[in-house]
Amino acid sequence: FYGKVTRLGITRAYTTRHGAGPLPSEDGTLASALPDQRNGDHPWAQSFRVGWLDLVLLRYALDVVGALDALALTCLDRIAALADVFMCRSYRVDNQQISRLKLAPQPQDLAYQEQLTHYLLRCQPLLEHIDRAYLPELLAAELGIPIVIRSYGPTAADKIDMLAATYEHVS
Repeated sequence: FYGKVTRLGITRAYTTRHGAGPLPSEDGTLASALPDQRNGDHPWAQSFRVGWLDLVLLRYALDVVGALDALALTCLDRIAALADVFMCRSYRVDNQQISRLKLAPQPQDLAYQEQLTHYLLRCQPLLEHIDRAYLPELLAAELGIPIVIRSYGPTAADKIDMLAATYEHVS
């Protein structure tokens, strides 16, 4: 393929995780406020957990995968019903505030990943109340990546694709 390749990342408007392990921005009330029909408790995957949008974990994910050209932001309709919406920009741990996690010195360094897991279990999220209407812009500014798809529901008709104009001009 010799055409233009767009590296697109996808994230929800909140953070999720299956099973045990660190989820610093977890909020027990969100799991019941944002029930997910396709993700639930399962013998293999264990419990489905929900937290506020976590920029520390998103930055770490970006550092792991490398540069992205754009992001798709999903589940914006899900947070519309919440009375308040929060974002986690940083953590407090060991009397310090951190906004970025260090990558392992060597890829697939399981000892480092174990240390990072224990470290994250001690982290307390520093949550900031945000206006949900500006979440896409806030996320784009924080990560330095444009949001090109916004999803407000489960069907294709619920998506706003900012790249659609680009596709229409490709021959």
